[in-house]
Amino acid sequence: RKIFYKLLFLLLIVISTLTFSSIGNKVMEFGSVKRIFMNISTHGIIKKATGARFDFMNTSFLLMKEHPLGVGCGNWRSQSNIMKKEHLMIHPYPHNLFFEIANEFGIQTLVLFILLLIYVFFLSYNKMIRYLQDRSSLYPVLFYLLIFFSLCSMVSGDLGDARILFIIISMILIPKPLILCTNEK
Repeated sequence: RKIFYKLLFLLLIVISTLTFSSIGNKVMEFGSVKRIFMNISTHGIIKKATGARFDFMNTSFLLMKEHPLGVGCGNWRSQSNIMKKEHLMIHPYPHNLFFEIANEFGIQTLVLFILLLIYVFFLSYNKMIRYLQDRSSLYPVLFYLLIFFSLCSMVSGDLGDARILFIIISMILIPKPLILCTNEK
């Protein structure tokens, strides 16, 4: 509890310093920081990257209706550009792992992937609870990384970017406990 309050206090100090001093303006001059806040302006929320993701989603739904068995690996952009000639896609993937799997490999593959994810989530949670008392257990970290990378794969990246998610899934599926030592004697 003390650590939480210290971190909260430190965060308030950092936010106050950035807000009420000229340091915040100097930080915003960096090009990489502007990318983080590009959807928020003084006039409210603007549609730049967010609007593109809605276009990707709509195109993916249309492509799933047209080709339920998929269009083949790497063919999302070419097929979506054939389908929507008035709005050509320049991105090679739909920025969502589920849409990419469904569009390129078919809805049947998406169903299998969702079943795998559900199984791995339950397995990971159960392993985390079972080995919670072991200080060297990797299962809490793997569980939270699984959640984080699953959520990240919904808004950005393609199959290649999700490789860490697949490594985490593989580590969770290892039958031997991933602990250095046990507390049992």
